[in-house]
Amino acid sequence: MTRKILIALSLASLCFLPAWRDILDPATNKNIYYARSDPRWIELLAVTCNILLVSALLFPVVSVALRAGRGLAATAARVALLGVALFTLNALRVQFDLLYFPNLAAKLGRAGAVLLVLALLAAIAFAALRLGLARLTAGVAAAYLILSPFTLVAYAQAIMMSARYVGKLTPAASAAPARRAGAERGARVLWLLFDEMEYRLLFDERPPTLKAPEFDRLLAASLHASHAYPPASYTELSLPALTTGRLVAKAWPEGPSELLIQYDGSNEKVGWTTQPTIFGRITGAGRTVALSGWYHPYCRLFGASLTKCFDGNPVDQSVTDKMFRQAEVSLLTLPRLYRMMPEELRAARLAKGLRAYGTLYSDLMGAAKAYATDPELDLVFVHLQVPHPPNFYDRSQGRFAFERKNSYLDSLALADRALGELRGEMEAAGLWDSTAVLISSDHWWRGKELHDPAGKKPDFNPFWSEEDKALLPEVVDERVPFILKLAGQRQGAAYEQPFNTVLTHDLLLALLRGEIADPAAAAAWLDAHKTIAKSPYYQLEAGGLHLPQ
Repeated sequence: MTRKILIALSLASLCFLPAWRDILDPATNKNIYYARSDPRWIELLAVTCNILLVSALLFPVVSVALRAGRGLAATAARVALLGVALFTLNALRVQFDLLYFPNLAAKLGRAGAVLLVLALLAAIAFAALRLGLARLTAGVAAAYLILSPFTLVAYAQAIMMSARYVGKLTPAASAAPARRAGAERGARVLWLLFDEMEYRLLFDERPPTLKAPEFDRLLAASLHASHAYPPASYTELSLPALTTGRLVAKAWPEGPSELLIQYDGSNEKVGWTTQPTIFGRITGAGRTVALSGWYHPYCRLFGASLTKCFDGNPVDQSVTDKMFRQAEVSLLTLPRLYRMMPEELRAARLAKGLRAYGTLYSDLMGAAKAYATDPELDLVFVHLQVPHPPNFYDRSQGRFAFERKNSYLDSLALADRALGELRGEMEAAGLWDSTAVLISSDHWWRGKELHDPAGKKPDFNPFWSEEDKALLPEVVDERVPFILKLAGQRQGAAYEQPFNTVLTHDLLLALLRGEIADPAAAAAWLDAHKTIAKSPYYQLEAGGLHLPQ
C-alpha cells in the first residue's frame, strides 16, 4: 500500500514540474521584487492541492497496473500509467530550450527532428513488445518509486528559500513628514509617466480611428518635444535613470526591497535605494512627495521619502486560480495542445489576465486623483501601466473590454482618457492652472521587437490583435512624448532638438525651485542641459512582458 501511494505521489508531483521550476528557480527571487507577498507560499499551497488531487486519481490506476494478471482493466491501467510517465518526461523536456521542436529543427533540420521523435517513439514501442507491458510498467513504477524523495527535497528547498523573506514584503508605510515649517514653497509639479507610450502613433502617424482630444488640448498650451528619447528600452532601467538623473546600464532585482543598478560607465553595483533620488532630494528640502505607480515596489523602496504612496502589480493570489494555472501550464507543455485549445478557453484565459490589469489601473487612478488634488503635495509622481500591453480598453465603446483582443491604439485612447480625468479633477480642485505638468514615458511601444509572428510564445500572443500587427513600423521609432505645461501657461511651443529624458530628474528640481517660469526659459534649460539623444541601452527583458501569472 505504502509503495503504491509513493508511486502515485511521485508521478503526480512530477506532472507539475513547470510549477516546481517556478517555485525552486533562484530567478523567482526576481519575481519576489515585484510581488506584494511571497509568491512561493501560494504556489506551494496550490501545488500541494494539485499533487494530492492527482495522486488520489492515480492511486487506483497504479494499484490495478501493478496487479498480476492480464485482463482488460489491467492493460488499460498499464497504458494509462505509461501515458502519465510520458507526460512527466515531456514536462521535463520543456525545461530545456534545446528540446523544443523548433529549436531541434533548427539544429537537426525539420526532417532530422521528426526522425528523432519517431525513433524515440519506436524505442518505447520496442521496449513494450520486448519486455511485455506488465514488466515495462513495473520497471517504470520502480523508477518513480526511486524518484519519490524528490517531492520532500523540493518542499524543503522551497521552504528554506522563502523563509528568508518572511515579514519583508509588507509595503513600507509612507514615512516622510508633511511640509516642514519655513520650507520654500516653490512650484507644484505633477509628473505623469505613461508606460510604453511612443511618440509616433500618438502624434506623427496617428491613425484616423484614434482620437486623443486631451493630448491635443494639452499640446496647444505646452512646450512639447518631437525628438525626446528615453534612458533605456525597458522599465527596469529607465525608472532608476529618470529618478537619479544618471543613465543606468544594468539592473538586477535583489530580494523584495532592493534593485541593484550599474550606472553608465561604471562597473560597480549599487542599490537603487542607496542613491540620491528625486524623492529624497525633495523631502530632504522639507517638501512633500506622493507616488502612485506600478511595476517597481515603490512603497517598499522609497517609503521613507514619500508622504503618500500606492503601488501595485497585477497579481492573482487565489489558491484555486493558482491550481488551475499550474494545471494549465503543465498541460500546455504537450506539443500542439495550445493551438488546439478551444476559442472559448482562450477567451476566458485572456479575460482573466485583462481583468487583473483593469483592476490595477482603477486602483492606480484612484490614488493618482487623490494625490493630484491635494494642495499640500509638492510633487505628485504617477506611473500608469497604460498604454503598456495587454490592452483592456475598447475605444469604440469607451469602456473596459475584457472579452476581446484590443489593440495598442485602444490603450492610447485610455491614456488620453486618464489624462482628461486627472485634468478634470485638478480643475475642479482649482489646482490645474497653478501646477506644472510633465508628461512622458519610460520607453516606446516595443511591438516590433516583442511581436512573435511564428507564435512561439503562447503566453504573449493571446494579447495581440490584428490591428497591432498592422501598426508595426518598418523601422523602430524610439521617440517618446515629452510635454511640459508650466503653471499659468496658455500658448503652445515646439521643441525640436533631440535629447534624452534622463535629464528629467534635474528638470523637475529646477521646476520645483521655481527656476523655469515660461516656455522660453524651459527651452533654454533643455538647450543647456541636453547631452545624448538615443540611449545606448537598447535591449529587452528576459522573457518579454511582465504578465500576470
